Amino acid sequence: MERANKMNWLLSKKDEERLALHQYLITHHSKTFLIKDLIKAMNWSRYLVLQAVQQLNVDYQAITKSSQTFITIADANRTMTLHNLQLISVGALKGYYLRQSLKFELLLDVFLEDVHSNETIAFRHSSSTTVVRTMKEEVRDQLLLQGINIADNYKLVGDERQIRTMMVEQIYIAFANEQLPFSAATLNYVKQVQHDVIPLLTKRATIKRVLEITIGVWHTRVSNHHHIQPTDENLLRPTEQLQCPTKHLMGKFASYLKFRLDPEDDWVEDELRYGVAVCYALGIGIHKTIYLI
Repeated sequence: MERANKMNWLLSKKDEERLALHQYLITHHSKTFLIKDLIKAMNWSRYLVLQAVQQLNVDYQAITKSSQTFITIADANRTMTLHNLQLISVGALKGYYLRQSLKFELLLDVFLEDVHSNETIAFRHSSSTTVVRTMKEEVRDQLLLQGINIADNYKLVGDERQIRTMMVEQIYIAFANEQLPFSAATLNYVKQVQHDVIPLLTKRATIKRVLEITIGVWHTRVSNHHHIQPTDENLLRPTEQLQCPTKHLMGKFASYLKFRLDPEDDWVEDELRYGVAVCYALGIGIHKTIYLI
């Protein structure tokens, strides 16, 4: 959660403000609020509070695809009442804002490696080249703080584990209940894994979704020739000492990722161990007392 919050720079200031207000409203167990109390709690002007409340109502309707009024303001703009706000989680609202964010769209384009110029990004998202150029530098500056860079050829480079973790987190927030944004080839691969492998690992819907996104990010990076770097912080025993079920899982991953098990490809074993480590981190498919060193 802490890392996800550090990525709030992907949101516009207005969206971040409305997200903060929404979080305040749903964590205070009341259906009625005084506007003056919100002014004090948020340290905003009356105008900003009323503007944010009105826009939140529009956003809630967009998320739920309904015309329901979720917030009513009365008493000459002195009170407000909530209606069915429990239907909208902080995660759902943040995901909605993230999908509207040009910074996130730019990051996603670069991750998918299907753009090669600012002009292409601007055309795709109905923006201007100048805006995209400025925004790209803002995104790059933020990523550099995490050991990640946007290369001149519009690819994410740097700490590979950090790149994958970041993209899994942000794609989960934005697309937890939406069509995943991967390429057709990756989506086909994810579908195969959904059918053949994931049911063997977990039945929990949330974990299944995280694993699907993780697999999609993994496949995307490997397909574009980005490989995990070896690390001294191995959670697992040496591969030859792993139990048969874990080796079987590695074999499944190898088959679906279409790895050429060439001894000269040192990265293959590191990638397969990465897949097992992800399962361990999610608490699925393996038993910690057996497979830890």
